[in-house]
Amino acid sequence: MTRSPVLSPETGGLTLVALEDNSQFGKPPDSDADYVTPGFVERAVERLCRRVPGMDAGSLKTAYSGCDGITPDQRAILDQAGPDGFYVACGFSGPDSS
Repeated sequence: MTRSPVLSPETGGLTLVALEDNSQFGKPPDSDADYVTPGFVERAVERLCRRVPGMDAGSLKTAYSGCDGITPDQRAILDQAGPDGFYVACGFSGPDSS
């Protein structure tokens, strides 16, 4: 798994940053994921500033933490489910998502 941040330009001169940090795979989707682990913001800022020159002049606007739509084995599910002709395609957040 990569530990590098994913960056995307946003409106208003903002940059959206996505970063995993000590992800806990296999937790139930209804488990409490509405918190950031201690030191996460500091680690994220340090990695981001190391990777993108000039980011150290920025500031943090908001943060969000939550569950990612990933299967426990990190492999997407593509299969028939339910009535004939009904298929699911989900869990595209793991190493096979590209």
